[in-house]
Amino acid sequence: MRANSATIEEAIAAGYLGVQPRRRPQGFDARYVRDPILSLAKDLVPVGSTMTWAGSDDKALENLGVAVDSRAEARAWIDDLERRGDILHPDVCRRPSDVAEFAERFVPDSLAVLGFGLPADQVHGFLAEHASLGQADGIGVLLREGRPLEPAHRRLGYEPVAVDKGGLGCSWTCNHLQDDVALATGVVPNEAGFIDTAEQAEAVMAFLADPAVGKETGIWRAWLVVRYEPFR
Repeated sequence: MRANSATIEEAIAAGYLGVQPRRRPQGFDARYVRDPILSLAKDLVPVGSTMTWAGSDDKALENLGVAVDSRAEARAWIDDLERRGDILHPDVCRRPSDVAEFAERFVPDSLAVLGFGLPADQVHGFLAEHASLGQADGIGVLLREGRPLEPAHRRLGYEPVAVDKGGLGCSWTCNHLQDDVALATGVVPNEAGFIDTAEQAEAVMAFLADPAVGKETGIWRAWLVVRYEPFR
């Protein structure tokens, strides 16, 4: 049975991507950061598939574990996805099934298929801020289309992540903000490493909105994150 399915269906999709869980690095507090780490932030985990002209092609594929003799085929597959309009700058897909197909074809290790989005009442405000900064990315395109997230098998929770320079940037984990958040709000991550409820996410984002809080630049939002199974 899917948990909180109404919440999932009410969220507007901002994209789907593949994330390879990574062991928790030294220096990250085990009270707040799970092992392995699952996140939307590419500073923490390898993310794919990435449009071939939007980054260092071979490095991105190498980070995902794509074999050297499969990389040309993987790049061609991604380029075809781009021509069809099914992957948008730099790395968000329109459907979780496309991410799953990429994983099955090219990634030998586990690749978590994630979807992320915003509650419908937050979309307008995000897009207004997004437009004012002149950003161009697939996240904005998909939010403007207004489609709900595809039904998910598992809801993970909310993750505060900044959108910056054409895609997902740093998360609250990159900036080691969980301890400050816990002290200020009492909110701690759930067993999956995400914020459990919308009310908790609202409290966290109110704290992070303070300019005195040390964090990276970008448009910070608490994204609802869901995992699609049994793709991988």
